[in-house]
Amino acid sequence: MEFTFFCDESGNSGSRFYYPAQPIYAEGGWIVPAETRDELRTEILRLEKESGYTPSTKGTALKGSPKGRAYMLRVIDACSQRAIPFISLVEKRYAICAKAVETYYDPVYNPAVSPHETWDPERRQERAQMLYGGPEELVAAFAEAFRTRDAKGVRAVGERWADYLDGAGKRVDAEELRRCLPDIEVNVAREFEAFAAPETLRGYDSLNMPILHQVFQTIEQNVPECEIVHDECASFEPVYKHVFELTKNADPAVMVMKDGRQHVYGFQNIKGLSFGDSEIEPLLRAADYLVAACVEFGRSAFERRPIDATIAKIAYPAIGGIIVWALSQQHGLKPMPKVGEIFASEDWVGRCNGEMLKFMQTA
Repeated sequence: MEFTFFCDESGNSGSRFYYPAQPIYAEGGWIVPAETRDELRTEILRLEKESGYTPSTKGTALKGSPKGRAYMLRVIDACSQRAIPFISLVEKRYAICAKAVETYYDPVYNPAVSPHETWDPERRQERAQMLYGGPEELVAAFAEAFRTRDAKGVRAVGERWADYLDGAGKRVDAEELRRCLPDIEVNVAREFEAFAAPETLRGYDSLNMPILHQVFQTIEQNVPECEIVHDECASFEPVYKHVFELTKNADPAVMVMKDGRQHVYGFQNIKGLSFGDSEIEPLLRAADYLVAACVEFGRSAFERRPIDATIAKIAYPAIGGIIVWALSQQHGLKPMPKVGEIFASEDWVGRCNGEMLKFMQTA
């Protein structure tokens, strides 16, 4: 392959959508050109030996000490000279609200919502931001109803969310939500039955799946001739492979959204998805370090905590790349490959961008 995307994940809480102890989910790693692969492996092994760490030492442990962070930074600097960083950061609370939009404002189930909204991601994001502004307890209750497959609970939360929207002066949105409620129990129960069917793979209904699908889309649309190697994640490997194969082997098609975003089916550029052992593959360890630092950066921003300067340096190649791409789009520069994304509330995106820009200005 011309490129290999070595990637790892962090913050995977499976069916526990709402998990305050892990507010951020991430997929990321390094897109490595074939000609630098072996050289980079050798350099990581050299740095590892020189620093006194073993292949089993994880980024979550390394980021907790100055020595560990210094080692991670040396590996990230080596990778940045020979590979392209990629990160997808997800604020789980916002992702839950996006799931609620797909539940209550689905044109298939809600006669008040135009079918054209399916092709309008900006409108869907506006609705998710609107629900995000509601009480924390509603987000938690919706997530728990989905986790326990409680159709009555989904309806009850919908009624409370509509009341909140009324109180917030969003009466049109409240009335639109209420239009789905008479049939929501039956419609959601049908989905839950499908998730519970013996032939449905475990994890199909997790928050991970739409995020992973989007990662596949971004790599397919921006990286030519690429193989994906994901760090082992035994419980999710079958469903990851299943979703990948469904999209890769689909009839070729391109769905163009109202804002120009695309969903590609019948992959041409991604040739395959496999899983590797990070204790054997140094490039998967490098992916782990990058993801761990980006999650720590994002979580610090999320919790409004001071961000360690070395963590900012480690996260910079990936998160800084997202900011540069966004600025290029905003100012109409020549299109750049997209090598990352942040799926989160406006407030959290603003905090992440602000903290990274602050670091960039002082670095």
